[in-house]
Amino acid sequence: MSKKGCQTCHFLRQKNPFFTYYDKNDKSNSDLALNEIVKLVWYWVYQIPVSIIEKFTTKTRNTIVNWNNLSKDVAVAMFDKRKKMGDPGKIVQIDNSLFQSKRKYNRGRLRNGDIIPNVNDNLSSDTDNIDDHSTQKNYGTRIQGPWIFGMCYKNIDGVIERRFFKVEKRDKANLLPIIQNQIELGSIIYSDQWGAYSTLKDIVHHHETVNHS
Repeated sequence: MSKKGCQTCHFLRQKNPFFTYYDKNDKSNSDLALNEIVKLVWYWVYQIPVSIIEKFTTKTRNTIVNWNNLSKDVAVAMFDKRKKMGDPGKIVQIDNSLFQSKRKYNRGRLRNGDIIPNVNDNLSSDTDNIDDHSTQKNYGTRIQGPWIFGMCYKNIDGVIERRFFKVEKRDKANLLPIIQNQIELGSIIYSDQWGAYSTLKDIVHHHETVNHS
């Protein structure tokens, strides 16, 4: 009887550093069954507490922590190896936002507790008579927080890729290195008119801006 179909067999563990992992004590953890490893990775992805994983798997705390650390290292390594966004002539959009402070451009919903002051009863009901500053200002307590710098790109497969970075300041010193490291040279960058982007034309071939006002 002749054999049909693919006769090539691949072993998942063979020459795979993930499944031949050694912990800090040089003890091999590869003696775990494949389904046990998959379960540990699944628990890590969904951020299940170690104490709960111990009950579900009966594995020791050290084993669980070691595999959690390995999973994190693999994710970071893949993040560092990923291809830059964009391609020559392709559009990459960038923007930044502070989610924990005053509304950007006075747009968006107010946070809980924000109260617009009462308008003088003598004023007309016509909104043109109301000070624009008093109707748009965010009156909630100002909360300091890091800026989130984001970029998105629609690749040739139609998939929209998004990347986000936390920065303490949205100045040139913080944003330009990220742009250079994450976006392919020659891509068309779309952004608002924030001052930190003013020198983008010096490091990319094409930069377009959008006026939010």
